[in-house]
Amino acid sequence: MEAILRHRVSLLWAVTVFLGSSLLFVIQPMIAKMLLPRVGGAPSTWTTCVLFFQAVLLAGYVYAHWVGRRRARTQLAIHAALLLLPLGLLPFSIVSGAPGTGPIAPTLWLLRALALAIGPPFFVLAAGAPLLQKWLAGSRLPGSGDPYVLYAASARGARPHRLRGKARRPATSWRCVRANGGNGSRSRRRLPA
Repeated sequence: MEAILRHRVSLLWAVTVFLGSSLLFVIQPMIAKMLLPRVGGAPSTWTTCVLFFQAVLLAGYVYAHWVGRRRARTQLAIHAALLLLPLGLLPFSIVSGAPGTGPIAPTLWLLRALALAIGPPFFVLAAGAPLLQKWLAGSRLPGSGDPYVLYAASARGARPHRLRGKARRPATSWRCVRANGGNGSRSRRRLPA
C-alpha cells in the first residue's frame, strides 16, 4: 500500500512540475509571435525576447531560493499571495501603441510590452519547479528522499516540440522552385529525386 501511495504522490508532483515547465516554454514563442506584427522579425526582436525571458526565469529562481529559506508557513503565505497576482492580468494582451523611433526605442518598448503582458505569470511559473522540489525535499511525504525526479519532469516539460506533434511540411522544395522558373510559385508536380 505504501508503494502505491509513494507512486501516486511522486506522480502528482512530477505532473505538476511537468505542466509548469511546459507552460513556461510554450508561452515564450507564443507571446513573441504576438508581438511580431508591431516590431518585426529582426534578430534584435528575438534577442530582446530571449533576454527578457531569461532574466525573468533567473529572477524566478532567485525568488524561489529567497522564499525557500523562510519558515514553511511563511513560504506558503508569500507564494500563495504571489500566485494571485497574475490572475489580474489574464487574458494576455499586448500593450497598445507603436514602438518609438531610434536605435534603442523599439527594444525598450518590447521589454515594456513583455513585462506588462507576461512578466508576472512567467515569473510565478519560473519559481514553481524549484519551490516544489524544495517543498518535497523538506516534507515527510513518500518519495521525499529523492526529489530529483522532479528535475527529469521539468526537463521533459521544457521540450515544447514534443508537445506540438509533427507538423506537416510544405511540398515546395528548392528543386520545385527552380523547375517553375525561379518565381517561387508552388507546383503540385513533384520532381524525381
